[in-house]
Amino acid sequence: MRRAAMLLLAVAASATGCDWREFDNLQASTPVLAVDAPSGYPSSSDFASLLIATQPPSDGSAAARFLTSGTLQTGVTVVTLSPSGSPSKHLVTSPILNGLSGQPVTAMAAVPGTDKVLLGVPSHYQGTVLTLDLAASNDTVTPFAGINASIAAEPMAGVGLAVGDVAGTTAADYVVLSGSALHLFVDGASTDLAVGPSAGCPITFANSLTLRDKIQRAVVIGKLTGAGSVIAVGTPASGAPGTVSFFGVDSGGALSCLFSLTAPVSSLAEFGRSLAIGDFDGDGVSDLLVGAPPSNAYLYRGPIAAGATPAGTFTNPASGGYTGASVAALNLDGKAGDEALVGDPDGIGNTQQAGTGDVVQVSGATLSTVAATLADNGGGSNEAYGSSVAALPFCAAPPCAQPSLLPLVGAASKAFVYFTLSGTDPRVK
Repeated sequence: MRRAAMLLLAVAASATGCDWREFDNLQASTPVLAVDAPSGYPSSSDFASLLIATQPPSDGSAAARFLTSGTLQTGVTVVTLSPSGSPSKHLVTSPILNGLSGQPVTAMAAVPGTDKVLLGVPSHYQGTVLTLDLAASNDTVTPFAGINASIAAEPMAGVGLAVGDVAGTTAADYVVLSGSALHLFVDGASTDLAVGPSAGCPITFANSLTLRDKIQRAVVIGKLTGAGSVIAVGTPASGAPGTVSFFGVDSGGALSCLFSLTAPVSSLAEFGRSLAIGDFDGDGVSDLLVGAPPSNAYLYRGPIAAGATPAGTFTNPASGGYTGASVAALNLDGKAGDEALVGDPDGIGNTQQAGTGDVVQVSGATLSTVAATLADNGGGSNEAYGSSVAALPFCAAPPCAQPSLLPLVGAASKAFVYFTLSGTDPRVK
């Protein structure tokens, strides 16, 4: 897309002279935005392999906002988009982040209805969870008070994070995963409902997993079992089938294992590497999308119960070996039912470079239709496009009861926003 833009610019310049207004107009109409690292960022090649979308700023100062994090070093960036789609970006600076001795933030979760984000640093000498307040003028970072010394000492404390209403109380609950336990902090306070691994819910996260399998451990919250909201936790394994375990708060206020789903094929050790909730068949009931590298994503139709089998399977015949590393759900065509985005950061995103990566857009109640394959055709090897995918809310003229959801794709050195894959462009021109 950028090459095409420059080619058009060159043609215009040769015919009429160089008019930068034409280039500005061309940039404004280009349906793909590529965002690179901000000034002062420690490494341009470790910028957006991990990213999350948040709600637009509560003060209406921007149409969209997302965060990126380096996965090999400390480096968190906030990116906002104007109503016309122009990006602004800055590196988050804080004495607390400076005190991490260069260890990366490898898990993030936005707190709905607020300007807060949870940051997980499981590779610090003791794992920790931080709270980033984006409403503050200086991006205030504070330790999350619920993480006491006992939790911090658990292996990989903070390796997975999620926020949502599980306990059915007044505020959002925080979910914090380590390598050996699940912690639910009711109302985001310090009251900890904890549960460890069991035969019914084997959630032990092996330290022998590869480094990239430890980034953004999969955990989601939603009404997946037909009752109240539950927690689903993905557990890739080492030498065994991966699992997805479900937890809920019972009538006595305790957090307990409900059941788990095992990989439908015993060789799929990375089943559960990524998770996303959507409504893929358009029936109004939440479904679960499960990424299972090296080649698959599986759809479990809600309500999900013990013994459930996939209602749909996407198998990427051209997988580079990590298809399903990231998944997301959003409605792109305006018809009933969400589409799936399935990332493969090892894929051949163009005809020249293996390892560039790609993201496949899949639709249908059984994941039966490949609608598009997205890639950074100007990327080089090890670009790792598709390491993260998300649905980015975009509200050009607030208030927006239902903001447009845009595909957001992370790569090693860039983040990509797609303003139009179908439907109308939401930007204000």
